[in-house]
Amino acid sequence: MLVVSFLAFMLVRLAPGGPFEQERELESAEAKRLLREKYLLDESLPRQYFHYLGQLLQGDLGNSIKHPNHSVNDIIAQGLPVSILLGGLAFMFSLFWGVVIGSVSAVARHGGVRALADSAAMMSICVPALVIGPLLIMIFAIQLRWLPVAMLDSPLHLILPVLTLGIYYAGRVGRLTHQGVLTTLQSEFVIAARAKGLRETTILIRHVLPTGLMPVISYSGPLLADLLTGSFVAENLFQIPGIGVFLVQSSLNRDFPLIVGLALVYALLLVVLNLLVDLSYRLVDPRIRQD
Repeated sequence: MLVVSFLAFMLVRLAPGGPFEQERELESAEAKRLLREKYLLDESLPRQYFHYLGQLLQGDLGNSIKHPNHSVNDIIAQGLPVSILLGGLAFMFSLFWGVVIGSVSAVARHGGVRALADSAAMMSICVPALVIGPLLIMIFAIQLRWLPVAMLDSPLHLILPVLTLGIYYAGRVGRLTHQGVLTTLQSEFVIAARAKGLRETTILIRHVLPTGLMPVISYSGPLLADLLTGSFVAENLFQIPGIGVFLVQSSLNRDFPLIVGLALVYALLLVVLNLLVDLSYRLVDPRIRQD
């Protein structure tokens, strides 16, 4: 986290442009100088970083430059729960349908069923959320009028954005599940289970999936971190006030404290979730418990 804070802090300040260059109302050099002095932008980079680090150790991510009445802590506290709700639902959807599609593709004996599952997984991977979202809006909101489009006024408002995010990642989970299950089906313990006369459904659920889903579990940490920090496309398309919108807007506005604060939140989620993924290996793989 210390390395991430240092790299994010330095990179955003070494990038061309500044937070006050596009402000038309700040025509006087004196006004710009006072603002730069207020946010310590006239100090050297090392002094700026050590001052920021001192605030960070106290749990203070600083004040937003473009939103002077709000601190970075307040912005993250406001947007992160929304992104967690949206990302968590999309995560569960992508895991469920990805595992179903991948398992069917790996074990199906009928060529048509296998081809249909493979096609569904590949199409969801190839079509980005930027295309999926407008298609869902056109079909279910405009033509059929079944679902609302924007905001989060009711549970129905979550369906389209969750599908927009989840369909793309469900394809990736499906491909990982397909490869893992297909490899596990050729293992000796699966052959022994069949020799004992166990049903195929029992073999799949009790013996194949716990081992075959190891690649999916490894991918679930970065996937969940990515979804929890929000998606700029889905949040903008459906007018959802998550932190994904703030991340892109802060980058365009050169809002240094907000950029670094959001980068630290993403890094922390990634570290914690990857740690939880590593610990979960013991729950699903008996060979790790034995070691």
